[in-house]
Amino acid sequence: KYSSPKFGGASFTAHAAEAGAAGDGKNYGLSGLYFGGPLALGFAWESVKVGSSVADTKTWQLGASYDLKAVKLFGQYGKVDNKTTGNAYDIAGLGASVPVGNGKILAQWGQIKPETGPKRKTFSAGYDYFLSKRTDLYAVYMSDKISGLDTGTNYGIGIRHRF
Repeated sequence: KYSSPKFGGASFTAHAAEAGAAGDGKNYGLSGLYFGGPLALGFAWESVKVGSSVADTKTWQLGASYDLKAVKLFGQYGKVDNKTTGNAYDIAGLGASVPVGNGKILAQWGQIKPETGPKRKTFSAGYDYFLSKRTDLYAVYMSDKISGLDTGTNYGIGIRHRF
């Protein structure tokens, strides 16, 4: 693995894992990040060759956020191409966080759309309340819908402390 130093807010990483003793399971990847003012961008690409327990897959994802102060917007798009199963997936997501009081209202919509098989759409909404710089309380509601199945809902509450 190689991780570059930062160049004016930009950095990149490259990694490789060669085949094991059985000659299978190669893995290569590249990623890049940019953080500059209100804009953040990220890109990742990875190729995983067939191994004893791993499918032959290539994937890439692009993500971005922009902080308008009154709201921070998030977006993601990616593609997973599984050669072993012959199926590919498009992944998309849009989100926002809005500062309110001593915390943030959070919302996220996401979709996984395979070439074959059921589509999945997820919506989450929550609130993150900051007790201090390192500790927060959160509550989240999630609605998950897979084509042809009933909608599932989940709730979560918790406390998080960062060391």
